Amino acid sequence: MQECFMASPQLEDGSTQVASELLEMLLLWPCTFKQVKVWLWVARCTYGRQRRFCAYSVETISSDLDIRQDHVQVVVKELLGSRLLWLNDKGHLGIQKDYDKWLP
Repeated sequence: MQECFMASPQLEDGSTQVASELLEMLLLWPCTFKQVKVWLWVARCTYGRQRRFCAYSVETISSDLDIRQDHVQVVVKELLGSRLLWLNDKGHLGIQKDYDKWLP
């Protein structure tokens, strides 16, 4: 007989705390699914590790999210242009939590 295992995610194994207000604004924003996936990836790599910024590579995001690299490049550029994400002086990505600065 084959054993059946069920997924069992636990907060103790890691979690990402994001303000509900910020998530609500993201849901209201005219984003594509890929943009939301990349934004959440950045949130996990920053807020999920108690950091403001995270180093990134197009290859890593592409691999983690199963999105083609050329699409990742476009999406990151769109999110930076709309100011949902921003880069620090080291070229690391961060979440722009002041959603009043987001551009349509």
